Amino acid sequence: MVLPLAAALASGCFYTDPINQRPSATIVRLTATPHHGESVTLHVDKSDPDQPSDTVDVYWKAQQCGPLGGGCDDDNWVGPSDDFTAQVEATLTSGLPTASIAITIDARDSHNAHAHPSDRLVLDVQDFAPTASVQASSASPRGTFPVGLPITLFASGKDDDKGDRVAIEWPKLPFPPAGSDPNLVEWSEIPDPAHPGQHGAVLVPDVAGEWQIDVVANDGLMKTTNPFKLTVAPDAAPCLAITEPGLGLGSILVDQARRFSVLQVDDDINGYPRAAIPTKATATFSWSLASKDAGGGFAPIATDADHVVIDPARYRIGDELDLRVEIHDDTPRDIACDASKATCAIDPAQPSCTQRQTWHLQIGGAS
Repeated sequence: MVLPLAAALASGCFYTDPINQRPSATIVRLTATPHHGESVTLHVDKSDPDQPSDTVDVYWKAQQCGPLGGGCDDDNWVGPSDDFTAQVEATLTSGLPTASIAITIDARDSHNAHAHPSDRLVLDVQDFAPTASVQASSASPRGTFPVGLPITLFASGKDDDKGDRVAIEWPKLPFPPAGSDPNLVEWSEIPDPAHPGQHGAVLVPDVAGEWQIDVVANDGLMKTTNPFKLTVAPDAAPCLAITEPGLGLGSILVDQARRFSVLQVDDDINGYPRAAIPTKATATFSWSLASKDAGGGFAPIATDADHVVIDPARYRIGDELDLRVEIHDDTPRDIACDASKATCAIDPAQPSCTQRQTWHLQIGGAS
């Protein structure tokens, strides 16, 4: 064995296979840092000292990773390819939000020599700030939010990240205006039928003014506080809406027993025939009657019903009477108009909202 080797050395013709050199590869990002629901496109810059005899194949792996300590989802290698597109999911399989995406490549030449070190790129996933908007409603026929009437609030979340789920968090209590007593404020969460798993809220305010409700929107990576301001009005006076006979009529001939009724009262809380709050009372009524024989002053009629019946048999033909009804809600207030006025509006700013109706009656004979 030594002689052939010596002969080979003497002849100067000693051949060995060339040493294979490792390839190199670097990830190049082609798109901007992604948000949830978007994709990121990458390219590889590769080289091999042994080219053109060697070719380099590149395999890719993308891993979605959660917040710090949240782990990563594994994925399969794909390729070979010089380009790669990875979709950024909103959440991991565990339900945690995706905070970053890790891209790893494995580059190898035709001799199966791997690039060393293999390149790995970690991209932070950008997160748009979630927001919340609130819709408020009440049972007020006037479309307002009066003191003492429950106000229902439903919040909806919005996030420009595709696929992000936004959770709504309500405060322990709203910020009230001056003069509010926390012991008199009612505040509770209720199921939100439009957004299963989330809640709305109900506020029963105790004072008028501007209330602020700070609603938190949470997409799992970021929380934002969204102030919602609500103007609560004082409890307005009730309004006569429908009577029979109607409002504003002239003299009415009564030649047979006739019923005079209040059919509807509009009020934020104590309406009639139904109160806006089932646990509250309806509007109440006080009736009075004036006649020349009684000196022209109004005398109360002993009833709090929604109607009275005037029977002409109790009077003389030609008698003139004034029949009056006044309405009241739970808030004590004086109907301070002069007794000579047929109607009365407590609030001068709402002259069409009256709390008094007077009918002028003329007693006739049976036809």
